[in-house]
Parts: sequence; structure tokens; C-alpha cells
Amino acid sequence: MDSLREKTEELLPGIGDSDPHWTASIFAVWNLIIRPPRTRYSRLELLQDFPAARFRLLDQLAHRRHFHVTNPRGIPLACTVFEPIVPVSLGAEQERACIVYCHGNGSCRLAGFRLARVFLPLGIALCCFDFAGSGMSGGEYVSLGYYERDDLGSVIDHLRNELGFARIGLWGYSMGAVTTLMHAARDPSLAGVVADSPFCDLWTLIKEVCFHFVRLPSLLVAPVLQVIRLVIQQKAGFDICDVSPQAHVGNSFVPALFLHGEQDVFVTPAHSERLRQAYCGEAQRLTMPNASHASNRADKFIARAAVFLVRALRWESFLPTGSGERAFAELEAGRLLGRVGGAQRRDEIPAMPAEVATRITRFLQSKEPQNICSGLLQAALSICPPYRGAEFLSSGFSSSVGASPSPCGRRRSIHRTTSCPARFMGQVTFPDHQAELGLCWVRSAHASADGGGVECALLSTSVASLTSVALARRAGGAGRAVSAGDLQCTSVEPKDVGTLSLEVGRPYDIVLIVGSSGVVELQVDGRTVACASATALPCQVGAASSSSVQELHLWIVQWKQNAAGGDVDDDAIGVQLHLDSAPAEQEPDVATFSLGPRRRPISIADEATPAEPPLEERMAETLATLCFGRPVLSSASRAHLRSGIYFEDGAVDCSI
Repeated sequence: MDSLREKTEELLPGIGDSDPHWTASIFAVWNLIIRPPRTRYSRLELLQDFPAARFRLLDQLAHRRHFHVTNPRGIPLACTVFEPIVPVSLGAEQERACIVYCHGNGSCRLAGFRLARVFLPLGIALCCFDFAGSGMSGGEYVSLGYYERDDLGSVIDHLRNELGFARIGLWGYSMGAVTTLMHAARDPSLAGVVADSPFCDLWTLIKEVCFHFVRLPSLLVAPVLQVIRLVIQQKAGFDICDVSPQAHVGNSFVPALFLHGEQDVFVTPAHSERLRQAYCGEAQRLTMPNASHASNRADKFIARAAVFLVRALRWESFLPTGSGERAFAELEAGRLLGRVGGAQRRDEIPAMPAEVATRITRFLQSKEPQNICSGLLQAALSICPPYRGAEFLSSGFSSSVGASPSPCGRRRSIHRTTSCPARFMGQVTFPDHQAELGLCWVRSAHASADGGGVECALLSTSVASLTSVALARRAGGAGRAVSAGDLQCTSVEPKDVGTLSLEVGRPYDIVLIVGSSGVVELQVDGRTVACASATALPCQVGAASSSSVQELHLWIVQWKQNAAGGDVDDDAIGVQLHLDSAPAEQEPDVATFSLGPRRRPISIADEATPAEPPLEERMAETLATLCFGRPVLSSASRAHLRSGIYFEDGAVDCSI
């Protein structure tokens, strides 16, 4: 901020002293461009719509997988691909096509997940990813297309070279639309582009924002633009004058469909019309009545865009027989299928490995409370889709934590037993932005071989969350010894989600407080980042502990992936944690655990008593709200998240 004031004073002498509003306005505009509100999301939100890795849409089997690629600047990009499962009879002879969705500024890959129900029944894959500086990807700044086109190029190279997709189309919104247009000009092998609400030139857009939203006097717009240009060059390393799709579309021959809302006051419809007129190849344009920049798109326009891409891919002859043809006919009629999936069949759920099932069964049939609690936790991590892939953190990272034989059968895992109320204190260091840490505990009073409750505090550099998982024995299993296959996950209930902004490689103090009544608090460097009231987990009949003193068993797990998205080697360095525990001196104060409005994202450098944000930040937040509208993960989305993900008899509802 100091450099901004100096640059403003240099080019506009005395303006900051006469009215700090102008300096704040400049800050708000460049902040809107390269550092908008970053959408953070938890593992549960990532898997909300598609909790199982393998699922069915209409008659089309498909699977989801997450992976990472690295862009030319060395920044990891978080990606998700939804792929149709090709019948073995077709094998390598089957053509493969994929649509790549590019999100807008201040958004993330979750915004494109809704298109899976459109393309998967057609036999077409969908890939969504977070641009650098967005979502779960690395990087600090965005560039509204300048560097994002390289991100897109890296993802496309991976899809072609590693996953074997020969036919690729693009679908972009706002910043993502600009990115698709700028990249298509240098990649003529693309089949087609859908560009929703692109701007024609960043300089022109900033000038309009300054005039209409910030309401700068017309005489000040030009010099303010120069200040913004210099600050962005200094901070993000690119020139806003180089972000101009209009300068690139004259060299593009890839078929394009432009969409634009008639009520868009942020990027006005005139921008896409200029792009259509300047486009060298085939270009169509549709305006959407009563649609603003951030409003939901009507089904008929999504269907029209999908039909455009199917034809651009020349995919009509590869549509799955029957259901795929019917789905395409619905799209041609301007309709989206309402309920395109059903409950996942039991035979489609990946089987639990035999050695894992044997180990869980042995723990569940034990008479020791610790073993029963461990068996329930392992069952939750194996059965519940959002937690699959977790591995127990070994005691090699901690000298202060009691260790027990690893539930995974190899190393000694971090385990701690204490009474409630309990206080766990430690220090955690994250090696990268993709690493996640889970503190998972089971109360003996809520655990038996017939099921129980597992509670988790999940922590990453960007999100902290508290959840509870309920397990129960399937009907018909009474009267015989329990086995791992008898248990099912009946619910996963998110209790609270908080956003963070932690640095990679820096140690942070963490505190987890668990009350005997079920109240939970998670702190990072002395700040409460997630909290929850009592969890309604009923005491189990025949529970492992009948003592009036509640016994609590806690283990530490983590999720690690390599750059290709596969499992890491045992020797790979993951989350580093040093943990100790002690009975809490007193119960947590329930009054502090209000599940009210979301706390603002915190930086650990914040003071203990947060003051009112400065004028610059208040203006930046107001401007972002005016321009972007409601964020992808709004308070309504958070409320939807709290409703939980439910699994009945092992079935996962993959409908959207």
C-alpha cells in the first residue's frame, strides 16, 4: 500500500492529501483486477455433488479424479476431470473428447461442476481447474487472461499427452472466457470455444469501472489508469495493455459462440459484439434477456452452448446409443435433464481392499475400547468418500505424542487417549497448499462394534472445518460377529467451515478443545477458526466405555498427492506436526460457538482484537461485490453445505 501511495503522489501530486478517497479508489481497482476475493473451499465442498469417485449419470458410468499440473511459472494447478467409463469392448478404438471449463475472476473450479450432468451422458469428459491465484492452486495474483492462458495450455497438454483426449473444446466465463479466446488464437487444433461474458480489452474495461463504479471524474481517469498500470506491473509482472482479446481474435479460426447477459453492467454486451465483429473464424453470438454478469444462466442457453460444442467436436456419431442420443435430443430442444443420476448401485462402489477389511474387522471384534474406536475411524476413512485416501501421520514427526501400532499396519501412528474435556496443543507446518491435516477422534461412549460417531477437524492452508461422521451396522447383521462389510456410513454432517490464509513452510500453533458435551473449538495461533456446538451422536448400546468419565481417542491423518495426482511414496514429506494433550481445565464456553455469519478470512498477523478494515479494503470489498455479484460459495451455499451428505445402505446420490 505504501508503494501505491508513493506512485500516486508521483503521478498525481497532492491528490492523496486532498482526499484519501482517490488513493483508496486506485487500490480498490487494482485489487479487483489481480487480487479479488479468493474462493476457498473444503474437501467436503469439493466432493459435495459427486462424493463417490465412480458414479452413474443416466446409463453412463463415469468416474472423477483430482490431479495437479504445473504451469510454466512452476505454480501447481488443482484440477478435476470427470470421465465417461469406456466399455472394454471398445477399448482404444473409442474416440475421446473433453470440455475444459475456465472459471471467472474470484471464482474456482467448482463453478464448472454443474456441466458434468450435461456432457457426461453424451460420452464427453469435463475438466475443471483452479487458475493460479485462485481456489486451491498456488500463486498469489491473477492476471485476467495474461498468465491464465499458459495455465490453460498446461492443462490441455496434460489432457492430450497423459490422458489421451484428442478432441478438446473450451467453455469460459468472464476471465475464463478471455483466457479461452487468447489461447485459441495460438492453438488451432481446438474444436470450439464458448465464451460467456468476455471483455474485449482490459484497458477499456478498467476505464469503464473507474468511471461507472468508482465514479472518478473524467479528467482523473487517464492518470489513474497509468497508476494502476504501473502498480500491476510492479506487483504481478504483466502490462494491462497486453490483455486484449480483441487483438488476438483476428488470428483465430476456432469456431466460437459468444454469450452475454443483456443486463450486464460490469462487462457490457458491447464488449462481446466487438469481439464477434473482429473474429476471423466462425462466430455466433447470443444475448440472454434479464441476465446480469453474475446471474444464473437459463437452461436453454446452457443447452444451446452444449449443442454448439458437440457439433464443433463432430461428436454426433460417437454419442452413446440410446441414453446419449436421448440426452442430445433434449439439449437440441433447449432442455436440461432435471434428474440425470440416481443412487449409486452397491456393485459400483469400489470394494474395500481385503487386507484393510481384515484389519478393521479385527479391531471391531476386539474388547479393547481403543481398538474399537480405531476400527470405527478406519471404517469411516475407507467407506466415506470425502475421506478416502487418508493416511495416518506417523510418530516420526513427533517426540511428544504417545504412539500406538499403526492402524495402517506399517508405521506407528500418532495416537492420544485422554478424558473430556480435552485440550490438544501442537505446531503444524504445511509443505504446500494441497496438503491437508485431519485430527480425528472417537469417544468411547459413542463407539461399539455396531457403529458410532467419528469427529474430525480438518485443516489446510486455506480452510478449517469441523465435521461428524455417523456409522451404523446394516440391517440383517445382528446375531453374528461384526465385520468391516457390515458397517455403512449414514451421514456426514459439516458443523462449521472457516477460511484461512496460511503460509507454506511456516510453523503455526494449533489448539483443539473438545468439551464433554460435544462442544469443539479449533484455534490457529490463538485465533478461533472453526467452532461447533454439541454433536448429536447417541451413546451406543454396549459401548466400549460405560464410565462416567468420557474417554477420547484421537489420531492424526493427512492427505497427500504428488504432482500427477497419485499416491505418494511412504518416504515423501507431508504435513509436519508436533502435538501434546492434556485435560482441559474447564469446559469450552458454549456462548462463543455461534454458528452465525462467516468470519472474514484471517491472516495470522491480524491483531487479537480485529479493528475495522481500512478505507482501502472496505472500498475493495464494495467494488468486488458490485462487479462480481454474489460469490460462488455464498452464505446460501454454506447453509446448503450444513445440510450434510447422506448415504443410505452404501448408496451415493450423484444427482445434481
